[in-house]
Amino acid sequence: MRIAVYPSDVVELTHRCAKYAQKLIKTIKEKNNIPKDGFVGIKVFCEHTGFDAQEVERVLNKRNRQ
Repeated sequence: MRIAVYPSDVVELTHRCAKYAQKLIKTIKEKNNIPKDGFVGIKVFCEHTGFDAQEVERVLNKRNRQ
C-alpha cells in the first residue's frame, strides 16, 4: 500500500506535465511545512487538490501492481 505521492504520480493523476507535478508537490510541502526531503502523504495531497483519497489510493495501488 502506498502512502506517499511523488511527481510521477501527480502526472498520472492529473495528466499534466512533469514540471507542473514538481511545482505542485513543492507548493504542498511549503504550505504544510514539510521539509524539502520530506514526503507528501496521500491525505495531505488530497486535502490540497480536492481529490478523493480512496480513488487516489486505488489508482496508485493499481499502478504499483503493473
